Amino acid sequence: VNGAGPAVLSVLAVDSDLAEGRLVEVTVDGLDLRRQLRAVWPAGRRLIGSGAELLSVALRASG
Repeated sequence: VNGAGPAVLSVLAVDSDLAEGRLVEVTVDGLDLRRQLRAVWPAGRRLIGSGAELLSVALRASG
């Protein structure tokens, strides 16, 4: 296809396109695109609510 090329995208962004066959996922051996993420909030404040829940999920998934 003219103008088409490889791209690196979050599966979250293209999930429906993959499911419907508009995009194709290609595994590349030896390529690791993981990155460190950081959670930040004001000093002296306790993280609560959905922010605390999101951090908990992220920590469980990274373990």
